[in-house]
Amino acid sequence: MMMAFRAMLVLTLISISSFSAKAEDSFKAAAAMQSVAENYVRPGYASLVQSTGNLKISIEALCALPSVAASDLAEQNFTAVAINWARIEFFRSGPIMAQNRVERMLFFPDRKGTGLKQVQALIADEAAPAPSAGTLAERSVAVQGLGALEYVLFGAGADQLAAGAPRRCAIGASIAENMFAMANELEIAWAKGSETDQQWAIPNEANPFARSDLEATNLLLGTIIHGLEAVRDLRLRAIFGKDGVADKPKSALFWRSGLTLKMVVANLEGARDLFEAASLSDALPQAQANLANTVRFAFRQSIKTAQELAGPIETTLSDPIAREKLAYLALSVDQLIGHLDQEFAPAAGLAAGFSFGDGD
Repeated sequence: MMMAFRAMLVLTLISISSFSAKAEDSFKAAAAMQSVAENYVRPGYASLVQSTGNLKISIEALCALPSVAASDLAEQNFTAVAINWARIEFFRSGPIMAQNRVERMLFFPDRKGTGLKQVQALIADEAAPAPSAGTLAERSVAVQGLGALEYVLFGAGADQLAAGAPRRCAIGASIAENMFAMANELEIAWAKGSETDQQWAIPNEANPFARSDLEATNLLLGTIIHGLEAVRDLRLRAIFGKDGVADKPKSALFWRSGLTLKMVVANLEGARDLFEAASLSDALPQAQANLANTVRFAFRQSIKTAQELAGPIETTLSDPIAREKLAYLALSVDQLIGHLDQEFAPAAGLAAGFSFGDGD
């Protein structure tokens, strides 16, 4: 998925058409880029630092003094981290793309069950010392982040944590510490005045993100569209059966913790927040300014539908009415993508066609 995602972002930047003069007069990419850093990226990573820190502390407390209350708190803090990650998950520019941080935070989709097998083996290997956060960071990306930690806290045998499961708990604590370290690295890398911040702020020939106002617009809008495509294809459509095949609730992200659809809500909210932080509505010529409200309405509809479905995915799929609404949600996100890709992008002077097609 990641190779295709990166490749298509590059192709997106190549596929630029002439920019509308009226849009160029009102939309200044440097201000948009600075607003994205100030109002979306830095707050997003700050929330990730806060929540991963809370998670780390709560799991350490659970290990030190096991109880139902301590286990419940660790689960609540896991949910907070997952939601905070979802809101900025598809912003894939800058330091998040280095050192395999995306996959280390969340290895998904895991079609071969690599992460599950590895974390199960890690828990079962009582003869070996539990890995520290440092040694864990040298292992497979599949055991370093949210996917592995979800199994530790919610998978088979997780009920033992409240009564005392030292090895399992120690592994969970190391994973949480590893994520906390990554979140701190991202916050520091994007600090105001940092090298990343300075490079990001002003499009120019030396800028590794965007060389011109038009490329910056393309990057920001492309980021939103690619993120929405991932929600549609990997978080929603992938769990539906087709051609007579049964639905696949256990292939859904975070089905054990019941967070599948809450993650979708947060993904959509994050995409909406990026759209607003970038002031992309200013990229439209006055005659087509209403397209921004069309996009906002489509976001509201998709988010509202997802919020109404934010329960366990198995329950949703087993209820015909809820399943139909879930199918509508996938269609709603698809329509949102269409508004951005086929209507908004051309109006803003960009070539339509941000889809990463068959690659995932």
